[in-house]
Amino acid sequence: MENRKKQIIELSIELVKKYGYDSFSYATLSKELGITKASIHHHFQRKDDLGLELCSYIHAHMVKEFNSILSKKNCAKEKMKDYLNLYAKMIETGDKICPIASLQAEANVISKEMREEVCLIDDAENDFIETVLNLGIKENDFYIKGDIKLEALLITSALKGALQYSRIHDKNKYMLIAEQLTLRLQSF
Repeated sequence: MENRKKQIIELSIELVKKYGYDSFSYATLSKELGITKASIHHHFQRKDDLGLELCSYIHAHMVKEFNSILSKKNCAKEKMKDYLNLYAKMIETGDKICPIASLQAEANVISKEMREEVCLIDDAENDFIETVLNLGIKENDFYIKGDIKLEALLITSALKGALQYSRIHDKNKYMLIAEQLTLRLQSF
């Protein structure tokens, strides 16, 4: 990927995490990067083109993170802890949230194609959590009452909500919620 294109994408992701997708323009990117709007249009003719590329970039990054966690020779509890820490890093860097949660919140302003891409990312995240949950059940470390797919969805929903909650309230709230989710999974 070209360096300038990558800079545009990475800055856009940061802006999505902090302000939301609809809250920035090519003028914002131009000012922040010190380049012309024409330079941005050279790489992304429409903002939707940029949005789709953002989704692809985020998806690839998340799959890489998930594969890294799964490849470690540790137990499911540790894998879940590594996953929870991915979100914790966002709190440490300030008032940012998960870029996918931000895009989900703006479902009414992003294009149908972007919504479809966000759904694919959601599926990858839920599949990852489901894999970790199944491993934890196999290791007799996790106990799931009910459907595993729904438990995975509950976990992602709770964590993304916890990030939002932590933006306004004590940043420690995320960690408390993450700990509570971990307790829910423990075997009896």
